[in-house]
Amino acid sequence: MPASDDKSPPGTGDTRGFKELPVEFVKAESSVWTRESFLEAVNAPDQPPLFARIARRRERLRRLKPKPLHKSYLGRELSHDKTHVTASTISLSPRYGTMLYALARAFGARHALEAGSGYGISSMYLAIALAESGADSRLFSFELASYANQAQRSLDLITHGDSERGKVLREDFNALGVHLPAGETFDLVFIDSRHDRDTLIRSYKTAYGWMAPRSMILIDDIGYSGSSREGWEEMIARNEFPFAALVNERIGVLSA
Repeated sequence: MPASDDKSPPGTGDTRGFKELPVEFVKAESSVWTRESFLEAVNAPDQPPLFARIARRRERLRRLKPKPLHKSYLGRELSHDKTHVTASTISLSPRYGTMLYALARAFGARHALEAGSGYGISSMYLAIALAESGADSRLFSFELASYANQAQRSLDLITHGDSERGKVLREDFNALGVHLPAGETFDLVFIDSRHDRDTLIRSYKTAYGWMAPRSMILIDDIGYSGSSREGWEEMIARNEFPFAALVNERIGVLSA
């Protein structure tokens, strides 16, 4: 559940104050990325016109009252003592949202999964990138908390309410097999739910069974806790992707 004060583009095409993010390469044997192309995508300042919709949605969501922290977080290692959350505290900042969009677009992702929609801001960035890669793009996003309905409203602003292109399910990500068409595969997964080792590894294993041969997984908040860092290191140790990088000690990327 990140909160960020990163300097970042406001979503209107203005890239002043754009902060370049450092990258730690763990493995770089990809058939898709070179170190240079990955760095270029991470720090690409491009902002399509649809980013303005995200900026407006952020402003609208800021007016909502805080919601109770979901019960699934109770008794877990947290990096804060908050009992309530807002769209601002659990949504990707514009800077990281821009990066998520740029990586998905550069990878050419068309079919994506998301574990942890939040209020749907990250879903909006993903949906924009997916649509640029193909008319048959689709995103399935999972959110357990009550604000899943707000996430769907956010996503609808990009997909025009087309459930074939974008759907938020108020379900556990690990039950995704119940909701997906048989034979479906995905080339991008974004994991941003509970940030502890057990949850991350469970989500990773669930997603991996649905991944296309050429695919990429992004994990938010690697630095959230010692437990989340342990989960990231275990994913790398599984050696199922030839490329692994950590962006600004926060976003983990595993890729073909």
